[in-house]
Amino acid sequence: MKAIRHHNSIYSLLNNPIIVLIIIITISIGTHMLYFYLVKEAYQGPVYGPYHRPAKYLLDSKGTALFVDTASHRYSLAYLPPIYTFFLAASYLIFGETWFGIAVSLSIVCGLVGFVSYLLGRKIFSNAEGVLAGLWVIFYPYYFFQGSPPNIYETMLFTLLLLASVWFLLQMQENPTGKNVIPAAFFLGLTALCRPKIVFLIPFILVWYYLTSNIPKKIWVRQSFALSIVFLALLAPWTIRNLLTKGILAPFGSYGSSNLYKAYHPMMLEYYQGTGPFTDISLKSKSSDRVYEQGPLWDEQQTQGMSIEQARAWDKSMPWSYWINHPDQFVKLTAFKVISLWSWRLEPVTLSRIKQFIYFFSYVPILILGLVGFWLFRDKFSQTSLFITLFISFTFYAAITYGVTRYRAPLDVYLIILASAASIYIIQKILQKIFRNKQSPANAA
Repeated sequence: MKAIRHHNSIYSLLNNPIIVLIIIITISIGTHMLYFYLVKEAYQGPVYGPYHRPAKYLLDSKGTALFVDTASHRYSLAYLPPIYTFFLAASYLIFGETWFGIAVSLSIVCGLVGFVSYLLGRKIFSNAEGVLAGLWVIFYPYYFFQGSPPNIYETMLFTLLLLASVWFLLQMQENPTGKNVIPAAFFLGLTALCRPKIVFLIPFILVWYYLTSNIPKKIWVRQSFALSIVFLALLAPWTIRNLLTKGILAPFGSYGSSNLYKAYHPMMLEYYQGTGPFTDISLKSKSSDRVYEQGPLWDEQQTQGMSIEQARAWDKSMPWSYWINHPDQFVKLTAFKVISLWSWRLEPVTLSRIKQFIYFFSYVPILILGLVGFWLFRDKFSQTSLFITLFISFTFYAAITYGVTRYRAPLDVYLIILASAASIYIIQKILQKIFRNKQSPANAA
């Protein structure tokens, strides 16, 4: 009886979202602080990824860079989406430019990713699936790799904001009223200000909402318009700021066009063939170095004499010209990019066999169990179809731009939620079978 009461008390505690939040955040901070302590030596160099310099520029200017941006191209706040720059600047301001500050900030973000995963799992399935998903997320090795030194990227913050958007989109689907449209649009806007690709996903999301919400077409049109207006309104202040300070009528600079340059560069097929998932790691090609060393020289030759606007337009025209002039290579390159996005090996390929081993044996199980979970719980399709919508739209985006596993990392959390549901289902079936087998001899006696 004591064991039953003890089990019930634990169950009631884990059924309380506040208790689960505290547990997940505490575990996340502890595990991530330990991980960052073990790799903190990597912070001793000057390489911090693309967001470090704009964040330092914002702090060094004491905030005046928001209104008078005289920095060069890569230092300018207009070059990258602003949310992660602000996040990194706030971390430097509070904790200093140390491994400890980065570790605390990112561990809290990872903990919140785990908590929202718990909420989503609880909403779609039950509390047990939610708890397992939340714990699975904070121990997921690939999320430890993301943002680890020396490259501080926006992946985990983007994952958190996209998760929050998914939560409110499901709320909007469940109760399609105007008041639920605003928070969904708000978080989608914040997500776009963290990573611009979400702008590309909006049409996919609106189509999903139309097909699964069972509301009249007029109401769908009205709510889609409202969502778009709120979404654009959130981008407007930063767009106006960029126009006034840098003369760019856009919420982001030319970072996206550099991805188009990489995606359809003549050497890119060689890059994927040399560093892709089918390549022997010990025979890693130097093609990635060639793309980044010789590629800019080729690019400079092609755009010689052009203005900045003409050069950007040339970058954006590369997919079309590549498709027209090299259709066979275009198909092959597209296939490589899609495979690399969902690759069972880290892309770009790392020489660390330990990292590859850990990545493979953490990612492949959630991929398989996630697919099993989606099949087992087909009755939840109206909700899990949003996950499928994200998978399809991210894949399509990678096919026309650039495909690496880091760009897929935000989707792994949805595979983990589905994998958690499948795992609990399988465990319950096994336990039921064991219980029945134990009961059979007793009944026979």
